[in-house]
Amino acid sequence: MRNARALLLGVMLLLVADNASAARLGFVRASCLSEAISPWDAVSACTAVLQKFHRQTAVFLRRGAAFAELGAFDYAIGDFSRAIRLDPGDALAFQLRGLAYELAGRLAESLEDYRQAQALGRADPALAAAVARVTQALAPPPPPIIAAGEPPGPKPATAATLPAPEAPARAADGWLIGVCLLAGSAALAIRLARRREAAAA
Repeated sequence: MRNARALLLGVMLLLVADNASAARLGFVRASCLSEAISPWDAVSACTAVLQKFHRQTAVFLRRGAAFAELGAFDYAIGDFSRAIRLDPGDALAFQLRGLAYELAGRLAESLEDYRQAQALGRADPALAAAVARVTQALAPPPPPIIAAGEPPGPKPATAATLPAPEAPARAADGWLIGVCLLAGSAALAIRLARRREAAAA
């Protein structure tokens, strides 16, 4: 169904365009906005569109989403930021940039963007869940509960809580390791000599 819609949009853009290059660019824009193509293809198609038209908010959002799918969160954040500069009232752009910040581990910035998306009127259950998730992750851990009469701080070490000392390494262990390393390097030298002989023949 998505392929059919993208194809229909591409055909409509082809019919409306007044010259061949504009028609080609319209089809590239339609394929850029399609969710049926791979993230690599989306990045390529959206970049081609942005070379001609620099003020396409939807194209920046789609390319940012494709970058996020590829794990290139810094590029995704950059594209979402460009979309926000073009349309500061776009709550979806704030939500997507917040998600990219969250995936990149920048939780404070993520929470700021999520709250901005909510302030712009975006009522999305996923957004509310994201705000709760990031708020919980940013909350400091609760202080430890201390029992009455127990002194605060670490407990003194006893023989039962100390780890058992490791047995000292025997001289034979070091000898065995040396023999294994020597055998491995000898086997490698033999393989290399055989390769040289085969290459020379």
